[in-house]
Amino acid sequence: MYIILLFIIGFLGSTVGSLAGLGGGFIIVPSLLFLGGNTSLLPDITPQVAVGTSIIIIIFIGFSSTLSYMKQGKVDFLSGFIFFIGSGPGAYLGSFLNQRLDVELFYLGFGCLLIMIAISLMVTNKLTFRFKRKGLERVYKDNTGNQITYYINIPIAITFSFVVGILSGLFGIGGGALMVPLMLVVFNFPASLGVATSMFLVLQIFRTRKPIQGGARL
Repeated sequence: MYIILLFIIGFLGSTVGSLAGLGGGFIIVPSLLFLGGNTSLLPDITPQVAVGTSIIIIIFIGFSSTLSYMKQGKVDFLSGFIFFIGSGPGAYLGSFLNQRLDVELFYLGFGCLLIMIAISLMVTNKLTFRFKRKGLERVYKDNTGNQITYYINIPIAITFSFVVGILSGLFGIGGGALMVPLMLVVFNFPASLGVATSMFLVLQIFRTRKPIQGGARL
């Protein structure tokens, strides 16, 4: 039963995470914490262990998703590396802060983050704020042959991705839940390209993330 339950959690997290470019951690972490702390289905799981487990799963999700999207030609590697300049150090800092969080503060912060993610996903299609024609020009041709031009404002991209990296390292959510709306709303990414590039970025973030040591403080 224990193995089957973990398989279901991992399957749901990976499916939803790769489909929408969200990473899957926003499903994996709360599922492990809830089932471990409120049922007998799983042993007690600390927030630190849940985050560490989520990271391992997200690495494989990001790797397999990136390979698939690469074959479709939907990954903007240059933009992904620009975002990684901010998100990589941010994730490292987030993992450092994770080891110093009280349990109650972790739950409060994670809950607020999930609310923020839900709001951002709901309003993404209604926002029109863009940094158009400012920064690095990128061109993408979709499956129908339409050419779409979008721009990466490098200082803003690095600043925003640094914050996303901190949240990713702190809570183990992958960061895609925040990066995808950011790419679509602020930088005018095509939806399919934003999702694919987000998964590539998720893979890069967690490959460099500082391992969590122990669990005594959570």
